[in-house]
Amino acid sequence: MAAIRAGYFVTSEEQSGGTSSSGHLRVLTLSALASHLISDTSSILMTLIAYRIGASWLRRSKSLDLADVSQNPTPRQYGLLLRLMGSSSVLAVAEGCFYAIRSKKRSRLPRMFQEALSFAVLVWVLSRLFGLVDLWLHSTSSFSLEYVPTVQTSGAHRFGVAFNNSLCADLSAKYPEDYVDDFPGFPCSAAYVDFVRLEYWGNDLGFMVMTNSTNAPFSVVTMKDGVLVAVPGPSVELGDYTFTATTFAAHASCDSINQVCRQDQQGITVNCTSAGYPELPYVFSLDDGFKVTNTSEVKNRIFGVVDGRMMCREVGSTEVKAVTTNPTTMAMQLRWGPPEQGMNPTKGTHSPGAVELTELAIDTYPMPTLYASCSVSYLEAVIRWDGSNGTWSLLNTTLASQQLTATLWLPVVWQFATEQLASNLMNVARTRPREEAMVVLNQQLARLAVGSAAGFFEPTPAIAVSYLVQTLLGRYPVGPIMALLALLLLYAILALTICFVSLWEKDEIIVAPSDAIFGEGVHVGEPSALSLAQRWLVTPMPLVGSAFPQEDGRDPKRSVAAWAMCSAQDGGEKDGRLMIGVKNEGFGVVSLRHRHRSSEES
Repeated sequence: MAAIRAGYFVTSEEQSGGTSSSGHLRVLTLSALASHLISDTSSILMTLIAYRIGASWLRRSKSLDLADVSQNPTPRQYGLLLRLMGSSSVLAVAEGCFYAIRSKKRSRLPRMFQEALSFAVLVWVLSRLFGLVDLWLHSTSSFSLEYVPTVQTSGAHRFGVAFNNSLCADLSAKYPEDYVDDFPGFPCSAAYVDFVRLEYWGNDLGFMVMTNSTNAPFSVVTMKDGVLVAVPGPSVELGDYTFTATTFAAHASCDSINQVCRQDQQGITVNCTSAGYPELPYVFSLDDGFKVTNTSEVKNRIFGVVDGRMMCREVGSTEVKAVTTNPTTMAMQLRWGPPEQGMNPTKGTHSPGAVELTELAIDTYPMPTLYASCSVSYLEAVIRWDGSNGTWSLLNTTLASQQLTATLWLPVVWQFATEQLASNLMNVARTRPREEAMVVLNQQLARLAVGSAAGFFEPTPAIAVSYLVQTLLGRYPVGPIMALLALLLLYAILALTICFVSLWEKDEIIVAPSDAIFGEGVHVGEPSALSLAQRWLVTPMPLVGSAFPQEDGRDPKRSVAAWAMCSAQDGGEKDGRLMIGVKNEGFGVVSLRHRHRSSEES
């Protein structure tokens, strides 16, 4: 049904143990073979039909009823029958049909002639239709090299991404004194803080992923709707595999709040209370702690916001233990040096495409500075890799649990991704419009949110793994295939019908007199009268043998009688076994031997 809906059948044309560059076009081979068989067997069917016609001719020839005898064919009709039964070619069929439609210039058509002509036309039409449909199939079929999946054992291919649950036990054993600091209801929270704070190898994995290192075990790719997803790294050979896998992802939605924050007379942002962040701008001072003392000393920071409070203002802050919700809320301040010469964003001093200062997402005085509020969702995702075109697709996402989110956001709010984010955003924030800058910020923050947490990840087995093998595929339209099958069925029914009808006819054995060729006193048993009559209908040899019976037979190599298909013995009329001629005022099949016996008895 799927093939019918698609409009074509697809088959693999690969040779057994062969290569993708060679193969057998099996369907076309079979259709061509069937076409040749039908064309070749059509003449065999006509010889079988000749048994039925011959039996009818014999019965009518033996009848004493003139009405039956009159139903025998005329000599001309016999000639047409001989041509139809013997060859069934297009010319023979055409000549027979032309004769049949000339109703005013011919003798009446006996039933056996009509029957023979009907069978001949039907067999010829079916064989030619099959040839035309075979040509249709050949002209509409197509072939291509495509990737075909072969099912693989899923557990052997670790293409998914999972949380490394063994970290909790390992770190709790390594730092037992911090175990008591777990946040209520969130076991292992202290262990995961220790992992971010103290384990260099975990942070090193995160930096490798954030900087797109070729040695990173994972990579982060962008998928639909701005979702950034962790996938196997560049060193993992995905090749021609196709699979589904679970992983982690993030989505960020940020907005610049520079235009909302209060500025002094010089245009310097001094407070963002109106945007909901009274602690922005944040400046760290060794003398005054967390107090803002000089806005020219604004540092790059990404703050976690829990219950309206900015957490993690400095690395090591115990405020990080506050448990966030999902989606999380983050606030950030990023500052860069002024653009170099030739990168001034104003339209008056820049090439076409530059923007006005008021269109930027940042403050430009005293230094380019961005203040933004972001919502970041941490997600558990299901993705699919299609090896045929080398693309990822996102199948499904769900929000990660609160406990998992409180762990995965630790590297970001502990400032491990801050400088990388500032570097990735630097040019676009200083030179492009607000909307464009926010699009890039959303993408980069989500990318770093996933990448910085790579130390928590480990590979996990993929599911529904299949390997793509380049295979020669044949596409065969449904129309000609169904037409071929229908014609084959009709032809098979016709052939079986003809066989059964021919076998049903009664037979008579004829014993021929002795002949010097076979030895004196030897009587040759002919197959049957029906077989001999059939030979008169399918081959001209009996007619030739009866027309030249005399001296020709003295040379066996030249004699017609030497052939098994001959039904008239050489050497004289009294030895003739079966022939056609005039009998009882009609043209029909006669046995000269039987006729002579009747004359002698009388």
